[in-house]
Amino acid sequence: MRSVGVLLAAGLGQRFDSTRPGAKLLARFDEESVGERSLLNLSQAVDALIVVVRHSDTELAKRAQALGARVVVPAAHTTGMGHSIASGAALAATDYGDAQSLLLALADMPWVQPETHRSIVDRCDEHTIIRPRHAGVPGHPVAFGRAFWTALMQCEGDSGARGVLAHNAASVHFIEVSDSGVLRDIDQPGDLPPRLAP
Repeated sequence: MRSVGVLLAAGLGQRFDSTRPGAKLLARFDEESVGERSLLNLSQAVDALIVVVRHSDTELAKRAQALGARVVVPAAHTTGMGHSIASGAALAATDYGDAQSLLLALADMPWVQPETHRSIVDRCDEHTIIRPRHAGVPGHPVAFGRAFWTALMQCEGDSGARGVLAHNAASVHFIEVSDSGVLRDIDQPGDLPPRLAP
């Protein structure tokens, strides 16, 4: 096994709909929901898949399990993305000890193509961090070599993995991609494709 993908899908998405936590990932995107499209695109590029969800997100959890993914519900998911990252990295380190890279992907970025995920993973080895860049702007997902997994397991709060990136800047390598999806996320209903926006 070479790579593990971790899809971060435990956020509340309050800017999308403050009255319905998790509504963003359940919104329709093409023939799937936003979360499902992100899941399917990532699943085509990695050897193993972990999906971090909220306890109430049974729909995405079932779809992930049908694809053979491991599902984890972080105890502190409401306190920020950092705890979701830590939970995913800890499971990867425990269950996939022979993998050399962990690809952190965001479930609200359904435009990132499978080929882009693969190109990032293919460039990552145990001691590098690979981040895509489109038109000179850094984006997501980001692949972390195994040497950085312990640091990912220490993430907490809303800062995500920014601290890991900052403390290991010399190991971060950017690759230019033509896929503008690495910069596009869904934050509000208006970010959905026009024909699908509520």
